[in-house]
Amino acid sequence: MQVLASLPAGDASFWGTQGGAELDLFVQPRGRRVGFEFKAADAPRMTKSIHIACEDLKLDELIVVKPRGRDYPLADKVRCVSMESALDFCRGF
Repeated sequence: MQVLASLPAGDASFWGTQGGAELDLFVQPRGRRVGFEFKAADAPRMTKSIHIACEDLKLDELIVVKPRGRDYPLADKVRCVSMESALDFCRGF
């Protein structure tokens, strides 16, 4: 909820496919296509759902949000960040 509240007002949605792939939050601030996936683990990894969301939604960036710890890239256009970093990222829009 904190991430959503930090974003500019606009469309925000959950995204899912019939095959079971899903994305917790999809937003389009200033014309960018950004996805968020929220994980309880401190070291999340790439998942099939993340790959499918990036491809199907043609995301500019996908942010995997974890409770704490250092930020690191997971793949091209996919970053794993702490909640604090995610809030900073959202305030930048």
